[in-house]
Amino acid sequence: MLEFHKVRQEIETLGSDSLGFFGGSFEGGINLQQIPDELADIICFLSTVQFSIDRYLEIGAATGGLTYVINHYFKPNTIVLIDDNKHNRHHLRSKILEDINRIEIIGNSHSHYISDCLREYTRTDSMSNIPYLFDFVVIDGDHSYEGVKQDLELIKYHLSKYHLIMLHDIHVNSDVSEVPKLRQEILESNHWLEEVFATFSKVMKPCGIGLYRIKR
Repeated sequence: MLEFHKVRQEIETLGSDSLGFFGGSFEGGINLQQIPDELADIICFLSTVQFSIDRYLEIGAATGGLTYVINHYFKPNTIVLIDDNKHNRHHLRSKILEDINRIEIIGNSHSHYISDCLREYTRTDSMSNIPYLFDFVVIDGDHSYEGVKQDLELIKYHLSKYHLIMLHDIHVNSDVSEVPKLRQEILESNHWLEEVFATFSKVMKPCGIGLYRIKR
């Protein structure tokens, strides 16, 4: 089982996209756009419940910092990244992830092109008749209410039986996100998702990270 303080400290040493917004030890490195104590909490939770990640999908990869961290701790066999390359530091991704095998799909996650690509990557293996589905999906792209809903609909039928979906910027006081509105909908209504775990920073202005799954 991973220890929270050790994981947080390790993440802090990898480099931050913004010390003022995300915290960390320095700006640069993998340019992580996650608050270290929030991400460490998620990683330790996954370790505690012995959650393994074989196939990983991330919508909104930006610099690739989160992909780097997930690969470091969980070593997925397949990594698929969707990004529109509009983040001002997206060009760093190729260097940050240079030693990590991955598939990158460049485009708007709400486009027909992206949905067609996902169908191709999750097609059923003709030999085993087993579909290639994702165990862990991160949605951190379009932070509008409608945009996140569309991303959830996009991945809804590409999830393995034992899956988790990670949503970033779920804190109600977020200045940049409408994800909290969707989270409240999940918590209070008869939504098809249920919240499994949520964490909010105690050392920085929280962004908030939540883990979700389809109701069973």
